[in-house]
Parts: sequence; structure tokens; C-alpha cells
Amino acid sequence: MWRAAVLVGRSVADLSTAALCTLIVAVTGLIIGWRPDASIGSVIAGFALFLLFSYALSWGCGCLGIMSKGPESAQGVGLVILFPWPSSPTAWSLPSTCPQSCGSSPTGTRSAR
Repeated sequence: MWRAAVLVGRSVADLSTAALCTLIVAVTGLIIGWRPDASIGSVIAGFALFLLFSYALSWGCGCLGIMSKGPESAQGVGLVILFPWPSSPTAWSLPSTCPQSCGSSPTGTRSAR
């Protein structure tokens, strides 16, 4: 058996799951009224970029699992690496570039000066 068969198989399975989830989200969005403003090529490129990122993340996590001593340590290291991403959205984009409807703070609150 090829040495990388398990890793490749797992990453392809993760990619298939991400593609199915992307399809479900896109179809649900179209049903409830989402209409992309961009061309169909741009929309497909956006979904392809998401799937590429998903595949790369799958490989990164797979390599992390191979380098760790066991499942518990792989989960702990993965959590330390991946946890800050969704917890710090302003690290990836400036609040001033967000749409006005998002707002920078809840209505009626005062910012610390």
C-alpha cells in the first residue's frame, strides 16, 4: 500500500465534504433569495478558492497529526493554532472597511476613552 494513501484519502474525503457543504449552502442561499452581483465565473472562482483553502487546511491538519505523538496532543496543538482565527476577525480586516450595517460597536454603548 502507498505510504501516503491514508493521508490522501482523508484529505480527499474532507474536500468532498466541503464541496457538498458548499453546494448545500449555495442552493439554500439561492432558494431564499441570494443573488450574486458578480459574474458566474467569479462566483465559481470564489467557491473554488474556498475549496482550495479547505483542502490546504486539511493537509496542514493531517501533517500536524502525523508529527504529534498521539490524537490528544494533535487535537490540543490544532486547537491552539486554529482557535484564534474566528475569535479575532478584526485581525483579518479593518472595522472601517466593514459595511455600515455591521457597525463597530452595539448601539447605545459608549467606547472607552
